[in-house]
Amino acid sequence: MKKTFLISALFCVTQLIWAAPAAPGTTVFIQPDGTQLLLELRGDEYYHYLVNAQGERVEKGADGFYRPVETMTQQTFLQRRKAAKKRRDARTPAQTEPTYNPAPRGIVIVAGVADLPRPPAPPPQGMDERGKGENYTHD
Repeated sequence: MKKTFLISALFCVTQLIWAAPAAPGTTVFIQPDGTQLLLELRGDEYYHYLVNAQGERVEKGADGFYRPVETMTQQTFLQRRKAAKKRRDARTPAQTEPTYNPAPRGIVIVAGVADLPRPPAPPPQGMDERGKGENYTHD
């Protein structure tokens, strides 16, 4: 019993620690002037950034253009990661889960509906002809 509890607790803790990696591969981004850029998303679900083919970190400016930016120091990186975690933790349950479900609840009883007539069943000899007729092939 103790062993089972310990294993399940360890599994739950490791699941909380891991973050999903960013989507692999490059993506085409179109600049406002029509030029195309191939950028790769790196990082994980909590902190991610775009990188161009030369390995430079790229950000979108206020004018809509993607431009290389200076590399961050370790301290700036940690500050931004901590700020992202605070924003994620500050979300209220209403922002993450819908509170209104429009689906009907309760028992629905349908009464007084006439049954539709059934189509007639094929005669047994018709079934034999279909299964053993000239168009039947056996593998």
